[in-house]
Amino acid sequence: MHTYRFDFYPGSVRFYADDTLMKEWTDGLPSDKMQLFLNAWYPRWMSQTPPPTDRYLKVEWIRH
Repeated sequence: MHTYRFDFYPGSVRFYADDTLMKEWTDGLPSDKMQLFLNAWYPRWMSQTPPPTDRYLKVEWIRH
């Protein structure tokens, strides 16, 4: 299991995976309310070979 986190501040959004900062955005930030959608998918732009069997996303908790 991994822990993913978004920290939303005025002027920036930070994305963490297992408490490691992976990406920070400072431009084009939303000013209106947002919705959170969770899914598991394999994007076409990834160069690796797709998994040979189905994979699943398990969510234990979401905190706001």
